[in-house]
Amino acid sequence: MIALGYETRGTEFKGPGASSDTGFMAIVIRAVLGMSNRRDGGKIIVGVAEVGGTLNPVGLNESDLAS
Repeated sequence: MIALGYETRGTEFKGPGASSDTGFMAIVIRAVLGMSNRRDGGKIIVGVAEVGGTLNPVGLNESDLAS
């Protein structure tokens, strides 16, 4: 999915973040709500940053992953 280089209708990429970060969680929850309106749902992949128009799979650090 990352190799395509862009999001598709049923796939969204979000950068890394902790569940304790309310701003980050608001972004993820908004994406979840958007996907819930699709017949078959969708995929939200966390840990992929967009740098200069290119998707970069940066992953999550240990504390973000633990949260």
